[in-house]
Amino acid sequence: MKISKEKLVMIIKEEVKSFIAESESKDQVKELSGIIDDVDNIANKIYQSSPELAKELANQVQRLTNIHDKLEALLRDTGVVDRRPDW
Repeated sequence: MKISKEKLVMIIKEEVKSFIAESESKDQVKELSGIIDDVDNIANKIYQSSPELAKELANQVQRLTNIHDKLEALLRDTGVVDRRPDW
């Protein structure tokens, strides 16, 4: 089977675009995971002085976690991400 030069270039460009998109998605999942951890740590520190504010922050952490889990599941289904990074 012969592949023309143009077809080969097109295939390579598509693969490069796919690789870049996957790489960016992995970075976004890691970034979101870091944000979740940071906000959770802040909520734990604030709890002593303002339990209501800490509870609100905990609610926001839960929202972020839900979004993270949905994004991670979507990426895992496409083979991009295997699991949440260990931090």
